[in-house]
Amino acid sequence: MFKNRKTIPFAFAIVSMLYIAYILALGDSRMLGDEIGGDPGGMIIPLLLGVFMLISSVYIFLTDKKNEKQEEMSPVERRLFWGVVIIAVLYVAMARMLGFVLSTSLAFYILVFLNYRQGFRKDELKSFSLGLIVSEASAIGVYTACRLVIRALAIAGRQKTLPPFITSSGMILVLASILAGILIAALALIIRRIKPKEKASELFNQIFMSGMIAVISTVSFYLIFKQLFLVNLVSGLIGW
Repeated sequence: MFKNRKTIPFAFAIVSMLYIAYILALGDSRMLGDEIGGDPGGMIIPLLLGVFMLISSVYIFLTDKKNEKQEEMSPVERRLFWGVVIIAVLYVAMARMLGFVLSTSLAFYILVFLNYRQGFRKDELKSFSLGLIVSEASAIGVYTACRLVIRALAIAGRQKTLPPFITSSGMILVLASILAGILIAALALIIRRIKPKEKASELFNQIFMSGMIAVISTVSFYLIFKQLFLVNLVSGLIGW
């Protein structure tokens, strides 16, 4: 059965099962919407995502067979495959300790960088590490700014010091998204002013794109889950 099946869907099915087990082990967490009723609990959304990933992976594994003429994965592709699996497992295992922002931006940065460079090289470790630090700092900075705006508008809404339409969840999401967009655009402009050596320009551009994708994805997920689904995301090492 396994001989003519693709290995990637099977690996993602295993990762999905680990993710579901992790969510169930956490127990039901409190969500912001619990205070106003109608909220099914903090476990529901991530659990549904895990089940969806598992069903999709199993379906692809059972229905998408290998082409008889298709070559086996090359050593580089095999290393990338196992790298993705390891990163996914570590993300699930460390998400609660590091927190949503740190763990998500870290995972995105590494995955995108691996996809660009097709693996790690020792001579690129310094540039990779510097890009990682900038990416994590940027994600924390944009998150902090959005967090302050969301909290200020929420307090103003409870105290009725601003018109209701400004302090509604939808408007807060729009305003926080605009702020995040401005900050990320300004950050991109500042970083792009750096002029690397010609031979390092490709690596610089790929590190830049890895960081930008990591920051944009992390902040987007934060705003959507925080404001749209009212999920109280785990803060981890970031205590604000």
